[in-house]
Order: sequence, then C-alpha cells, then structure tokens
Amino acid sequence: ARIFTINTDGTNRTQITTALTDTWRPDWSKDDLNIVYTRQNPAGSGQWQVIKDTNTGSSPTALTSESSLRHIYPTYSSDNTYIFYGKETSVGSSRYGVFGMLESGLSKTSIFTPVGTTSTAVMDHDVVYRYI
Repeated sequence: ARIFTINTDGTNRTQITTALTDTWRPDWSKDDLNIVYTRQNPAGSGQWQVIKDTNTGSSPTALTSESSLRHIYPTYSSDNTYIFYGKETSVGSSRYGVFGMLESGLSKTSIFTPVGTTSTAVMDHDVVYRYI
C-alpha cells in the first residue's frame, strides 16, 4: 500500500510514500504541512512504526523505533502539538495501549494501558484518539 494525494475530480494524483514496505492509516496535520502514518518496519518482520513526513513525502522520519512492537493508527492532536498512537503491549499480543508524544517524536508517554484479556477494543479504529 502507498499513500497518494489526489484532487476530488481525480486529477493531480501525487504519490507521497515510496518505501518498499506497506504504508497506511495517514493523518494530516491540521495545517496540512505534515502527515503521520503507519509503515511496516523493514527491520522487523510484521512490525510497524509511526512515520512523520512532509506533505510532499520528501522527508520520512521514524518517530517510533522498537522493531519488536507494533505502533499503529497515529493521529495529530487538534493543535498539532501531539501525536497519539497505539502501541502493542507485548510482541504478538494484539493488545494495544494508547500513547502520546510531542509532534517532534520526543516525550513518549503512556496514556492508557489495557488490563486483562479483553482490552483489544482500546484500538477501535482510532475512536479513542479523537476524544483525547
């Protein structure tokens, strides 16, 4: 999967991501200058990272780097100050906590860590992020 921009009439299709790994779940900054998305980590089989890039795709930067855990569904806060994302609690667990970090990728903080075995609903298609 790749990320593109396109006009509503179907013209001006521009490819944003060019990595040879899957990229998905993009979220644009509220000023439309940057984008965050999930990218399959080439260094970790089946693992995913949060990537920040410019709106042209010219400067992809990994904001998360633990190759053994999945980091998914990044989204900007309404003021572009923070990025929220899901982080797998343990390898292959399919359970995710909600984390936040500064837009620069610094100061990663756990916001919610699931407890028990029925906590997979925490990552219900980024609904949690929209209400933080």
